[in-house]
Amino acid sequence: MHITASANNGEKGWADTLWSRSSSPIGLSALENAGKEADCSIQETGEEKEVDGQDSQPRNLAIWIAVNVVSTVSIIFTNKSIFAHESFGHCQMAFAAYHFCITGLTLWTLSRPWCGTFQSKPIPIYQILPLVALMSSQVVLQNLSLAFSSVILHQLVRLLLTPATVLLNFLLYGVTIPSASVPPLATLCFGVGVVTYYDSLPASDSVAAASTSSKGVLFALAGVFASALYTALIARYHRHFELNSMQLLLNQAPVATVLLACVAPFAEGPPAMVPSSLWGSILMSGVLACLVNVSQFYIIDGIGPVSSTVIGHLKTCIVVGLGWALSERPVLRQSIGGVVIALVGMTLYRYLRWFLAVAVLLALIYSLPQDVSHRLHQKAPFISTTKTPPQARQISAELLLSRPLANKDYTSIPKIIHQTWFPAGTNMSERAQRWVNTMRGYNPDWEYVLWDDQTNRLLVETHFPWFLDAYDALPKEILRADVIRNLYMFVFGGMYADVDTEALRSSNALFASYATSLSPHLGTLMDTKSPPESMQRAFLGRMSHSEDLQSSAAVPNGWMASPPGHPFWLLPVLHVLEQPEGTGDGSVEGLTGPGALSAVIGRYYDKFANGTARAHACEAIQRWKPGWDLFCQGEDVADLQDRLVLLPQKQVYPFSWVDDKDSVCLAAWENPLFDPEECKRVMDVDAWPSYFITYCTHSW
Repeated sequence: MHITASANNGEKGWADTLWSRSSSPIGLSALENAGKEADCSIQETGEEKEVDGQDSQPRNLAIWIAVNVVSTVSIIFTNKSIFAHESFGHCQMAFAAYHFCITGLTLWTLSRPWCGTFQSKPIPIYQILPLVALMSSQVVLQNLSLAFSSVILHQLVRLLLTPATVLLNFLLYGVTIPSASVPPLATLCFGVGVVTYYDSLPASDSVAAASTSSKGVLFALAGVFASALYTALIARYHRHFELNSMQLLLNQAPVATVLLACVAPFAEGPPAMVPSSLWGSILMSGVLACLVNVSQFYIIDGIGPVSSTVIGHLKTCIVVGLGWALSERPVLRQSIGGVVIALVGMTLYRYLRWFLAVAVLLALIYSLPQDVSHRLHQKAPFISTTKTPPQARQISAELLLSRPLANKDYTSIPKIIHQTWFPAGTNMSERAQRWVNTMRGYNPDWEYVLWDDQTNRLLVETHFPWFLDAYDALPKEILRADVIRNLYMFVFGGMYADVDTEALRSSNALFASYATSLSPHLGTLMDTKSPPESMQRAFLGRMSHSEDLQSSAAVPNGWMASPPGHPFWLLPVLHVLEQPEGTGDGSVEGLTGPGALSAVIGRYYDKFANGTARAHACEAIQRWKPGWDLFCQGEDVADLQDRLVLLPQKQVYPFSWVDDKDSVCLAAWENPLFDPEECKRVMDVDAWPSYFITYCTHSW
């Protein structure tokens, strides 16, 4: 591809050059990120470059354009899904190195004589190293922006590259732009500012991942500044070394790969455990990057970098539209207005009369009376300005499994709610979903995980391989669901509740009344300070009116809470291993249910009150898996004391399905008299107060 720059200093060349720099979603592939900016920077002023290949077949060009649009949009959302995973949310350097490696291999292939797309031209590494460092930093910052902000904000903030480059060219080289270009630049900045403000407003914890944090805004702006520096500097390299963008990028990509690969181990930690599906997304990201690189090359070769900005505008609109469609966050009309203003400033810079008309239209929209606005929202329910009630943020079981295990704080209860359904969410009744929402709604500063049969088995396979055969051999799904909740408590800690449990108030006060601290789950993993005390308290609740642990359903397993690593939770697992055929008639109650749990509790109080439960359980497991020592050894657990707290009946189980005869409280067997509101009144749940109530659907 042969490129020549025009020396014409006309106004049209200035405007087209400026807008071409921000036409594509930079940061998706190194070629689109660096090469396209470079093509536009070869000419600090001038007309669109003359490009060979104008005689390309229109059909082939249309195919490459379609490939470029699809792959560019796809890679944005693919990378966003990768960065949303906590294992890779902080691995930006390694991920950028991976993409630079893909870019280098792609360009190397295109430069080979048997391919003949362009001819390579090597230059000394020491001369290109400053440019490589700047390119690497701006790509890493863009990845961080995508990780900590919404796709919409990430995409629109990239449009600020044009005004940022104008400002830097003026400060560094004294280069000015025509006065007619100032209004659209100001319009663009204003529109992006509106979107940034409203996108960073908190909506609800349940959709926090879809919104933008202050970190995301800072990373996005820093990425724009770094890209502007890169754009302002790269033209000098083109002139000095007489390289086109592909030749220059082929020199940069391998050096950037090695540079980031060397720095990453010192700046980032490796991912803990990564689901196989995520590796598939990472591989797909590399394939998409390759497609973006190749298609972008042929588009620029076929229609030129300035004309290709129209395709860039199309991709921006598609990304913004899909970002709204796929986001759970309500779309504010102010955000819509900001996007429209930004797009107007980006595309209609020569038609100020159109800009003024759109501005008047937006002013009318913003001045609508409240009742008219309300009617518009009713017709377009996806647009909402009402604040969604906060809920516990839902995370996947795979994400939780990928997190590192607790390594310091073993006494605080992590703020994470566990529930299980098989398969997750399928065929769950509407009333059960309402009860689940009460658990999340009364604990908005917690996280929420809904496990299913697949992720339950993955937990056993990952941390308890010695139990996997016995787990698989359990004849009923309810048996596996019963035993797995003990493993939630042991590995992660937090709070478990059956899906037929309704939360009546926040759980925070309950644990505070027992001198037990709470901490965000990630806080318990990263805290390097010594815990405030050495006492581990696990919690269960009484349901029987009798204090006798041998009474029927004395202590159910429908609710439990604990810090991670409490040894009590290994005892029900050992009970299953020691009695693989069940007890008595082999019922659920005797093997994994309340009957078995009551027996284990009695054994814990009788034999392990002196703090020997951990040593006993870990030693017993050695028979099945020699060397297994999860939370068994080490200075951090050696001095821990453990206690089991049985909460009063009214606090967790105000309705006892064994002792209470009130039919309004029993949801099992399609009871036509069931009335949860009347049940709460009869049980007087505000007297103690009660924190939960279980309606005993017996759905298993």
